Amino acid sequence: MVIGGHLLFFVRSRSETFGGVGIDAIGPYECRFYRLVVCLNAFRFALSNIYKPLTNNIMRRIIINEHLSLDGVIQGPGGPDEDTSGGFELGGWSAKYGDDISGETIVDAINEDYDLLLGRVTYDIWEPYWPFQTGPIADKFNGIKKYVATRTLTESSWDGTVLLNGNAVEQVKELRASDGIDLHVWGSADFIQSLFEHGLVDQMNLWIYPVVLGKGKKLFAGGTMPGGFKLRKHVVSGMGVICASYEAAGAVQVGRIGEE
Repeated sequence: MVIGGHLLFFVRSRSETFGGVGIDAIGPYECRFYRLVVCLNAFRFALSNIYKPLTNNIMRRIIINEHLSLDGVIQGPGGPDEDTSGGFELGGWSAKYGDDISGETIVDAINEDYDLLLGRVTYDIWEPYWPFQTGPIADKFNGIKKYVATRTLTESSWDGTVLLNGNAVEQVKELRASDGIDLHVWGSADFIQSLFEHGLVDQMNLWIYPVVLGKGKKLFAGGTMPGGFKLRKHVVSGMGVICASYEAAGAVQVGRIGEE
């Protein structure tokens, strides 16, 4: 086996000296200890190489950024005409809850180093808007690469756009495993369902508003792969907006209440 050969090579390459002293110059107990250390280190080295492809296959994190109501709606937070699909008439529900605290967390998220990963609907909203705006946010979005999951779009006039119009999920997996900066998703209510379904979400930045909408596209719309998340940071604004960041933490941990 390759593993055995690798271990044997490693042990032989390390068996000539021990702390600069020839192996024959040390006593039997030290020799046994030395051989044990060599074998343990060789085993650890081999395992690290065996599992390296498994632990390092996620080079770029996928981070979703969503504004949501208490009942989980993420549709049209920014304005009445942002997304009226499905007869949604409550667009702009987040507008009256802004303050310095929540605004600072949004700016911090925008200022991170990343490429954009967007669904077609959000891209169609952004493409005719951001290229004609000025300021820090416009400069950020206009200057970075934008990957778009789409079945029908074949060209775009927004500089830096890359269309994922093949098998988008497989293309996203390839992007995630490639070398590069993180991928940030904003909005994209339909597209993120595919990300959740295939376990491709590494972090969620959520702004939770003290409002119940009763209808609209939701953060979790069904088909989500179970998984645990760990709270990274959080703050509550003076307007009652919970700004929280969660990172993926493996499988769901289950137990029985009252038992350790």
